[in-house]
Amino acid sequence: MSAGLAHAGQFYTATATADTLIKTGSGRVRHIVITGESGCWTVRDGTDTSGTAIGTFAVPANTALHIEWPIQFETGLFVDATGTVTRISILYE
Repeated sequence: MSAGLAHAGQFYTATATADTLIKTGSGRVRHIVITGESGCWTVRDGTDTSGTAIGTFAVPANTALHIEWPIQFETGLFVDATGTVTRISILYE
């Protein structure tokens, strides 16, 4: 664990290749990895595509994007995919 990051709970991981509800209720995203073909992921505070967008990440073809991203969500954690097949992995608590 990095200095300055407090461990407030247990960490979980989730991987998705399409629109997916990761968690209901509040929590915190810690890290995101996106790989695959070109596409875009929107991370939402909510339980479906109507949730508030808290981040949008576009990925060029055949690249990987690693994001250290400690951000809070309240209602739920939902990921929304557009473009060709990509994969998102999220570390959250």
